[in-house]
Amino acid sequence: MARRMERATRRALLALCLCIALLAGVVRETCDLRHAREPGNESASWFTLDPDSLYHMRRVERALDEGLPPAETDPRMNAPHGAAIPWPPYYTWLLTFVTAPMLPDTPRHDDGSWAAQIFEARRREAIERTVASVPWVLAMVTSVLLALSAWRLAKGRSDGERLGAAALAGGTYALLGASLQYSAIGNGDHHAWVVMLLAALVFVATSALREDELLQRGKSAWRGTLLGALSALLVGSWVGGLVYVVLLELALGLALFVHARRALPGLPALGLGFHLVWAAGITPAVLSSPWREVEPWMLVNLSWLHLVHPLVGALVFVPLVATSSDPLRRRWPWRVSMALTLLLVAIAFGDFALARGVREGFAWAGRANEFMAFIAESQPLLWGPLGGLRSLVGLLGFGVCVAPLLFAGEVWRAWREQRLELLLPCLLFGALLAQALMQRRFADAFGVPLALVLGLGLTSVVWRVVKPTTGLASALGLVLAFASGYPTLSLALTRRDRPWFETKGDAARPLHALYGRLGKLQGRDEAVLASWDHGHAIEWIGQRPSIATNFGSYLGRDSYLDPWRFFLESDATQAEALLEARGARHVLICGDFTKDLEVMLRLLAPDDRRSYLLIPREGVVFPSQRFFDTLAGRLLVHGRTASLSARGLTGNSLDFLRLVHASPEFLSAPPPIPHTSDPVRVGWIWERVPGARVELAGEPGARAQVSIELSCNGERWTWLGSATVEADGFARLRVPYSTDGANGDTLAAGPARGFVGTRSVEFVVREDDVLAGATVRVP
Repeated sequence: MARRMERATRRALLALCLCIALLAGVVRETCDLRHAREPGNESASWFTLDPDSLYHMRRVERALDEGLPPAETDPRMNAPHGAAIPWPPYYTWLLTFVTAPMLPDTPRHDDGSWAAQIFEARRREAIERTVASVPWVLAMVTSVLLALSAWRLAKGRSDGERLGAAALAGGTYALLGASLQYSAIGNGDHHAWVVMLLAALVFVATSALREDELLQRGKSAWRGTLLGALSALLVGSWVGGLVYVVLLELALGLALFVHARRALPGLPALGLGFHLVWAAGITPAVLSSPWREVEPWMLVNLSWLHLVHPLVGALVFVPLVATSSDPLRRRWPWRVSMALTLLLVAIAFGDFALARGVREGFAWAGRANEFMAFIAESQPLLWGPLGGLRSLVGLLGFGVCVAPLLFAGEVWRAWREQRLELLLPCLLFGALLAQALMQRRFADAFGVPLALVLGLGLTSVVWRVVKPTTGLASALGLVLAFASGYPTLSLALTRRDRPWFETKGDAARPLHALYGRLGKLQGRDEAVLASWDHGHAIEWIGQRPSIATNFGSYLGRDSYLDPWRFFLESDATQAEALLEARGARHVLICGDFTKDLEVMLRLLAPDDRRSYLLIPREGVVFPSQRFFDTLAGRLLVHGRTASLSARGLTGNSLDFLRLVHASPEFLSAPPPIPHTSDPVRVGWIWERVPGARVELAGEPGARAQVSIELSCNGERWTWLGSATVEADGFARLRVPYSTDGANGDTLAAGPARGFVGTRSVEFVVREDDVLAGATVRVP
């Protein structure tokens, strides 16, 4: 009878895990980030514009072409210098192994033929769809791991209560709003992989740290190797994962004090195996890290520090493995504590390479806030422009409101019952809650301890009032998870009526087309300058080098600020010099450019940023005249200067940039800080050219002017340039447009017209002269 009950419970647990995986998958499939290539055609495939996902796709494509291990530097980033890639390689290994079988079977051709181009497009689509779907699967695995962890941690309770705890923990993460952002179909970023590894770490630790399991050396050593392998994968995929591993080390350290009072023979083997396998597993990533030679003891990127760390940790357990001396066992935790205290003091105040590297890491983190503080992911959960209770509940569910009380209860339970296996979830809850409150990007990882605390704590409370049968326990746990995750359920139900292949964001397809157009223009090996959030799309979709990055200060201050310096420059000569220094051939500017204006000004002109804006007491904020004197303001109005007082365009047009593409689509929503009352195009592409050097004959001192009527995708404007006739009888102007052919997608309506005094003349500006900077003399 007992065996039949055990088999029935296992079947119920298996069914529950399948339901949780299905729930997590359906929600993330519904609340997706996909964009249809052809609206209304579900079979026409899809694409994504998530920046970090696009860079993972580029790295996977390079790994497939160049072989493993993945490249650690990228010539397309931070053009023309290139840059070290800030992500460690192990997530790319995973994506490459998963993607390779999904590629088309047709042999690849590099002959440039039509068939080769078709195959290449299909191959890149396969890479994109696969990479952007992997986190969707990982989130389902994470939900199941948390359900199984809650089942293990609830050992000693009734089967019904354990099933309820598993259902609530797994269901909570399945419906976690913070997870949707990083694991919905269409996102290929590494967040879901990191969180899954964290959940796996907790799952193994729930058994490894149980006192009855720590009595067995063999099993403990085996579980130590698993924990070490997971830790190596974690840190080798995202260096920030070191925080989670250090918390596991802290749990092992606290267990040493228990070991001092009552022997736990398996603990030394667990700790030693954990650290040695971690060191062995992280070694390939450290040896391939480009940061190892530049800054050997760097904290924020892989360096020798990340190999020495686990080796030092292993030394803590070597004496306990080598001898079973009771006096040593009792005194060892205190000796280790004193040694670690001295080490921390030395790192804090010492003048040696390791200490300087660690201190610089913390200093770097503080400096990084200058660049990243205004990004939505970096905003706090409870305060700031995006924070508040609605934001907190939307990302973490209603359960977060009672989680602190339940957490206190679990801490008390761990202390009262001496439950070592609860150490890691409790440590994670406190540390990750602080992280999530400071930056919402960490709310996804906080979902791991949150789900466990809710699963264990809430079922403990509910089961005192209601004692459902084993068959109904899972259902009750899921109902509680649905109640906590109602914001996500509501969103999913809303999105169900708007599938990805019917409607999507305003500018997704036009933006994708803009990036693709960049890849077909002249100068494909030269860089594109754009705002920070377009960089990875330029590199992957446009297959061009970029001066635009969302990696912030990872690539250096100039890599982040140079695009904004260009756009806010009011001196055209300085702006051209910056483009030349960075090797930029094209400039991409989008119609919603002004959405980032406040952020740019806070970084580049914090003291006088309000002089660029007209801020009324109520209503819409507009750019001031000072903004329209900048390159950004001029690029939004065909290269001239918009005069707010004259309500028109004034001055000469830019003579070193020409418009080569204007998006045929318009933004359906006005920019947050509008610069015009007319419909705004999704974006424009400008090209830097030497320009034809036109010389117009005339009387010295006379005013000369050149005009060219232009059009691009239904947009019409006039290029104007003027100069004074010099003493030698010629006025000299630089003209960036040709009249004998296409300027990209821009066409001249006819020849150029020159005016000197009362005389007018028509002449042709050849494309070859524009590209060569040749002189065109007009008598």
